[in-house]
Amino acid sequence: MDKKALKFDENRVESFLYGENSIQVKNYLSLAEMGVLVMQYLNELFDPEEEKNLNYKYMNAEYTLYLNVIDLCTSIKLFEDDGITPLFTIDTFISNPILWKEIKSRIKNYDDFYDKLQSIVEERKEQRRLDVSIGKIINNGYTKLMEFLSGLNGEAMSDESIEKVKGLLKEINESPVLKESIKIFKNQSEIEISPAPKKRVSKK
Repeated sequence: MDKKALKFDENRVESFLYGENSIQVKNYLSLAEMGVLVMQYLNELFDPEEEKNLNYKYMNAEYTLYLNVIDLCTSIKLFEDDGITPLFTIDTFISNPILWKEIKSRIKNYDDFYDKLQSIVEERKEQRRLDVSIGKIINNGYTKLMEFLSGLNGEAMSDESIEKVKGLLKEINESPVLKESIKIFKNQSEIEISPAPKKRVSKK
């Protein structure tokens, strides 16, 4: 089979009119950009320091993602020259949904990126659920063990008592939830992405 070099479209920027504004859009997300966006999304959604319900966190993560993509891929200026002060509020953006649709439709690999992002989110949710379940299993096992040991009243452990302790430890070790958590942890460790700053990407 003869090998042939592929020729790719080198036009990486598209333009469209939004009202009287001509907006340029870089029509792809690089691997590095996707990694940063994933970590920022996860930080917004699973931030343990924020005492907000998950629905609010989800909406905040979604709109923060939109703004970060706009900052990375378009000619739209989001901040003042200090790179910190926003030029418009999130409500201004929400009230103009057509703008985001126009931008998203021109980023060729956005849908594929978003599908992968949601898969990572679901795995993170499952891991958090398992973490809670494991905590309960270990706590219950510890409680049972302490209750059993306290009932010995300082007496030497008989062979039967030793077997009882072994049984309690085995019950914890062989828990399906614990085994599933270990399996998921191993899978995640193979695809771990380097941490990125929590804050929104800075202005170009």
